[in-house]
Amino acid sequence: MLKNKRSEEEIQKEIIALKAMPDSEIDYSDIPEITDSTGWYRRYDRKIFKPRKKAVCVRIDMDVLEWLKQQENYSALINDMCRQTMDEAQRKSA
Repeated sequence: MLKNKRSEEEIQKEIIALKAMPDSEIDYSDIPEITDSTGWYRRYDRKIFKPRKKAVCVRIDMDVLEWLKQQENYSALINDMCRQTMDEAQRKSA
């Protein structure tokens, strides 16, 4: 049994205190900076965020397809490129 086990009441009190804390008081010094959502997505999508996938048929120029197929896991690369384009378009329209 853990010696430092906290009660549910203590945990709830801490959660309430943390929710009341302004962002300016949060210490982010030990967290690496995330500069954009696509960087976050590429690092953590397979561990945390698993969007549904759908098979589609698209027409791609042959030279582009040949280049893509030379890359490792090219279907994931296509998805990442599309997501980056989508994120940029959403940022511009916001």
